[in-house]
Amino acid sequence: MDSRTTGPVQRPKQLPLPTLTALAVSAAQEAGKRLWEEWKEQRSWKVAIAADDDLFVAVNQWLMDHHETLGRRALLARTERPPSGPDQPSIPQLRFLIDGETRQRITVDGHGVEVFVDGPGTPAAGRPGPVQSERFLPPPRLVFQARSQAGRDAVVDLMRRLDQSRQDEKRKPGLMVLDRWSHWQRRSDLPARTMESVVAAGNVLEELYRDLRDFRDREGDYVRRGIPYHRAYLLTGPPGTGKTSAVKAITNALSMDLWYAQLSGIAEDVKLVDLLTEVRPHGVLLLEDIDSLTAATTRTVQAGSTKDISTAGLLNALDGVATPHGLVTILTTNHPERLDPALKRPGRIDRVIAFENPDSATICRHFAFFYGVEPASASFPEGRSSAAISEIFKRHMDNPTGAEGELLRPPGGRRL
Repeated sequence: MDSRTTGPVQRPKQLPLPTLTALAVSAAQEAGKRLWEEWKEQRSWKVAIAADDDLFVAVNQWLMDHHETLGRRALLARTERPPSGPDQPSIPQLRFLIDGETRQRITVDGHGVEVFVDGPGTPAAGRPGPVQSERFLPPPRLVFQARSQAGRDAVVDLMRRLDQSRQDEKRKPGLMVLDRWSHWQRRSDLPARTMESVVAAGNVLEELYRDLRDFRDREGDYVRRGIPYHRAYLLTGPPGTGKTSAVKAITNALSMDLWYAQLSGIAEDVKLVDLLTEVRPHGVLLLEDIDSLTAATTRTVQAGSTKDISTAGLLNALDGVATPHGLVTILTTNHPERLDPALKRPGRIDRVIAFENPDSATICRHFAFFYGVEPASASFPEGRSSAAISEIFKRHMDNPTGAEGELLRPPGGRRL
């Protein structure tokens, strides 16, 4: 006989009724949320844009600019490093993106829209899953989910406007300069120069403008007649007579990109040709103070170890088999007499335009443009450069009387 005693059977402790009720309510709420999300999914209208799309950055920036709360609550900072090469080390670039870990509600043209990031691995933009490789995953998407077709159409219209704005920005004339590694970089932070603001004597500004405009508009005539479609100008004149300012103003008026290069920083003929081939059609290549380049004044031959452009390399770049279609080259010089005759011959230089110090009529015209009033004096002494006159205007920014008094004094002398 078993001497062990068997106690009463322990039944599981029952939860209090309020707790059971709370659990049931919580489960019902979760089920309700799932059903609600499924219902919204079935009745929603979506517009998505992938992170590798050209428009993605513009859409993301619109969200950052127009929805500060969205940016503060879900912001992802990414440091992107472009491909590097032996001549150009990569420079990290910081970019902020919508993180998208939570759905957030915004307004697009009066319509309520939810925005979130739908991507591989995790919902956050640009973060792959822990197992799969990012190389084989599709890019994350920025998703706009509207409750009506009208909301969806509002999102589509927004993206069309952003795309149009992006295209317009690309079409704006820009200034392209060479960086320290001799690669073209676009400068979009410089204000545009207008033709009215350039102090240039006579009608040289209008002459250059008309000739360049006619060349730009007659590409078909050149092609039909088998004429190489490129043009070169040589602007001569003393320092400070407005040669560079004229080029900047005219290219802006004609909506043409201006490509500015210092030839002294280019080491080889091959590199010069490579840079010219990157200049887009209807772009203007500006080579300032060409007389400071040895190859433009003295016949030079590039040896294997030479690190300067040769005369032949310069001439072939301006008018050779490698000269790009549609290239417009503008050279400036203060000393045209120093240039090699081969550089100035017809066919290589199509037009030579001389800039001089402004005459009295030009000074009066620009005085009226700068101050909005006509000067009291009908004439001014000549002999000042355009740069010197502009400096007088800047010194007397809000004082036309003071500027007029200084302009009435001959350069280096007393007032007349």
